[in-house]
Amino acid sequence: MTNTIAVFKSQFFGATPVYLRGGMNGWGTDNQFIYNQGEYSLTLDVSAGSVEFKVADADWANINIGAVDGDNKAVTLGAPLMMLQGSNDNLVLDAPATGSYTFTVRGPNPLSTTMTVTQN
Repeated sequence: MTNTIAVFKSQFFGATPVYLRGGMNGWGTDNQFIYNQGEYSLTLDVSAGSVEFKVADADWANINIGAVDGDNKAVTLGAPLMMLQGSNDNLVLDAPATGSYTFTVRGPNPLSTTMTVTQN
C-alpha cells in the first residue's frame, strides 16, 4: 500500500474573489466570501422561502461550484453539504424565516468543498 500526501494552499481559492451568487442577489457579485482561518464565509439577509444559489467567481469561468447532482441539492441548516466544481446544478436553501444567515465554504481542496448554512 502506498501513502499519498496532498498539499493545498490555506486560501484554497487563492487570489480569486469568490461570491455567493443566487436568487437572493440577482445572481450578481454583491456578496463576496471572506477568508478566515481555513474557510470562507459571509452573512446576509435572506427572505423566507426557497432560494437557489452557487459559489462562483466574477465571470463563472474558473470557479463555478454547485450541487453534486440534481437529486442532492437541498441545504439542511447546520449540516455540511458536498459541492462540485463545474456543476450545472444549483444548491437550494429553504429558509424557514426571513433573517440573517451565514454561508460557510470549507476545503481545503477547491475541487472537494462543503457548504454549511446557519441561521443567526
